Amino acid sequence: MNCKKYRICLMLLVLALLAGTAFYYMTNEKDTREPKDGMLVQEVISEESRNYA
Repeated sequence: MNCKKYRICLMLLVLALLAGTAFYYMTNEKDTREPKDGMLVQEVISEESRNYA
């Protein structure tokens, strides 16, 4: 019977962690879709690269 209790507690813990992670994502990370500081990379096509394509 003790093994069954441990399994139930473990499953509840895992489900609570998943629910907490989803809640955190929905409240904090979803609204921060602004561009972040980074490096802008622009592709420049030259004559040499056109010959290889």
